[in-house]
Amino acid sequence: MPLHYDSDIHLSPLEQLPKALLWNIFGKIPEAAFRLRLVSKTIKFSVDGLDIDQKAYAEEFLLSHDISYPGFACRVTIIISNLHALGLILRNDDVIGKFSSRTCSEDSVALRYVWLPDNNDVHNRAVQFLRGFIGTRIKKATLHGNDFANFTRLLKAVAIAHLDILFFTLSDTAMSSIKNFMGNREIPRFTVSMSAMRIAYPERLLLYLASRFRALCFDYSHLVTELPHKSMILGIQQSDCAPIMLGMFTSKLDTLLISGINITAQSMHNLHLLQQRLPQLGKQIWFEMSGASLLHDDFSNQENDYVSQATKTGNRQFLSVKHVSRVHELF
Repeated sequence: MPLHYDSDIHLSPLEQLPKALLWNIFGKIPEAAFRLRLVSKTIKFSVDGLDIDQKAYAEEFLLSHDISYPGFACRVTIIISNLHALGLILRNDDVIGKFSSRTCSEDSVALRYVWLPDNNDVHNRAVQFLRGFIGTRIKKATLHGNDFANFTRLLKAVAIAHLDILFFTLSDTAMSSIKNFMGNREIPRFTVSMSAMRIAYPERLLLYLASRFRALCFDYSHLVTELPHKSMILGIQQSDCAPIMLGMFTSKLDTLLISGINITAQSMHNLHLLQQRLPQLGKQIWFEMSGASLLHDDFSNQENDYVSQATKTGNRQFLSVKHVSRVHELF
């Protein structure tokens, strides 16, 4: 009759810990996993399975140009949990030497990879490695520039909560690339910044974006061109903006932030018009505009379940119209 064998008899106290607790320990001190993995098969199997069993995902993803390299080079930065990084690094130690890293917080690390187009073999392997880090979903994906080809290649089929793009030039061509990138994706939030812009039909663009995103931010703080563009919204005079914004809010959009624009008397007029008209849309809308201003109007008014406010800090004016249930929300 075969003897009963208890597999736990020969395990150390550390090896008998629940897998989740063991992973948590290694997430805090990942260097310990490198050593223990070599002396314990049980721990080796646990650690090597991290990137398979963990439903980890990237916190942030950034693709930008790296000016420290001559010619064209892209820098990819990914912020992920220590735990997720550990599992992937241990299984790809031949590639990880091409990456640099820094600690972001107690629980996360930022990995940086410089994408050089003249080293295709290393680059192609690194792309696969990067995809492993990215996983299937990202909280925030950022592109600095107009390199949509590589951005799309790395983020194909990845669910994104917040898309953030700083365009060198916001143009009709760039927006076509955005439409291709979007496809049938559902991305709730989009931040648009630009150094310059050349849009032939800005109203058409605004209405398209409002139909695809629930929350939009237009950030003009990077705009090189000064007046009159700083007093416009994508080239549209503010005197024409209120009807367009109301049209945007009749679509999918319920959150709109416009930052870095010059606040004018027309901005104040638009604010009052929005407060009068937004309750008629039957939605709980959040709207805020901020930027440089010579105005000195400060007020707060509640009407029809909407609060409109104007506050000034230094030379910066903040205007907002928000449903009472969303007054304390941040974009």
